Amino acid sequence: MGCEGFLEKTPEEVSAMIDLMEGRGCNCIDLYTPNPEMRTSLGRALRGRRGRFVFQAHLCTIWKDGQYKRTREIGEVKAGFEDLLTRMELSSVEIGMIHYVDSMADWEEVCRGPVMRYAQQLKADGVIGHIGLSSHNPAVAHKAVESGLIEVLSSPIIEACPFAHKEAAMSLLHSFYCWGSVGVILLSTLFFAAFGVGSWKVLACLWALIPLCNIYNFAVCPIEPLTDEGGGMGTVGLLKLPLFWIAVVLMVCAGASELSMAQWASAYAESALGLSKAAGDLAGPCMFAVMMGVSRVIYGKYGDRLELKKFMLGSGVLCLACYLTASLSGAPVLGLIGCMVCGFSVGIMWPGTISICSGRIPAGGTAMFALLAMAGDLGGAFGPGLVGSITQRTGDDLRRGMLAGCVFPLVLIAALLMMKKTARNDKKSFAK
Repeated sequence: MGCEGFLEKTPEEVSAMIDLMEGRGCNCIDLYTPNPEMRTSLGRALRGRRGRFVFQAHLCTIWKDGQYKRTREIGEVKAGFEDLLTRMELSSVEIGMIHYVDSMADWEEVCRGPVMRYAQQLKADGVIGHIGLSSHNPAVAHKAVESGLIEVLSSPIIEACPFAHKEAAMSLLHSFYCWGSVGVILLSTLFFAAFGVGSWKVLACLWALIPLCNIYNFAVCPIEPLTDEGGGMGTVGLLKLPLFWIAVVLMVCAGASELSMAQWASAYAESALGLSKAAGDLAGPCMFAVMMGVSRVIYGKYGDRLELKKFMLGSGVLCLACYLTASLSGAPVLGLIGCMVCGFSVGIMWPGTISICSGRIPAGGTAMFALLAMAGDLGGAFGPGLVGSITQRTGDDLRRGMLAGCVFPLVLIAALLMMKKTARNDKKSFAK
């Protein structure tokens, strides 16, 4: 529904129109006009049914001298958007549209100026769900899409993203890493049962077919740039951001917490319960991967109802509890359960960190994702090595090695708390 339809209508007429929209299944309202009477009437008509509608609110439109005006002056932009939220009795909107960008010069001004920074901050604060752009110029629209900054385009038809919660989709995507691990363990176990462990070289060659297929897929798959050409922050810019360094620490600890438990779970099951190698693999790494996949699927399914940072913090506490259970419990079965549940606790850490950085550092580009992945891999290499070294130095006591591994979830929890503090400081700075 275009907001022009509500202009010059009485509050009763606006309410009747909303009733008709709801009855006919029309649930999206475009809010470009800054007319104060329309905003107030519409806000009153929507009382008690906010959750039934999707709002596409425009930035850069103000009411001045009794008429609509487009503006790029950041003070006016902020005042206009705050007026919309106040009059319509809203705390947030689904889409924040940057209004009427029809020339390339105007796009450059918006893209690199305070308007885009304001929109990004609103998104980081949860005031808008997605950043959109209103344009009637195909060249501008194409440039905006290439920049990686714009998630929604309207020209002039409403165009929405295919999913509302990218962090949930990211978690679901990463769950397939877990299912791949489960498949490798199960199929390898069956292969060894049929052909013997001595045939491991044949199995290695068979598994090598998968990366060969991926080489082809990556070679032919078109991948859009994450930012406009030359618009990414680059490595130097990223290294100047405190948030990025916190994310690096978080990724290192996430990788270490995950791989330290996953790689030693089989040995733990064998030593603690006297299981065979095959049974240890199934009870340890396989169940660890299953639980990690379940965690990511749950967030992928219900992520829109869960706050990502709180979910990650709770998972960090659970991870610490699992490490303590595996290292201190006198009951071997209980310790093995701790190993399994640890998979659930670390599931959200890797994709969650990437999602947070994507939202708060939108211009990070390829460099950001590459460096974060490197940090996670570094933790995945260092963590198991530390656990193994401590185990060897304590007379092959794997429990003591696991106890030393508690340092990773502890630092992870601290990094998450620092990230929350950084977010609060960002909000204060932005308000000033």
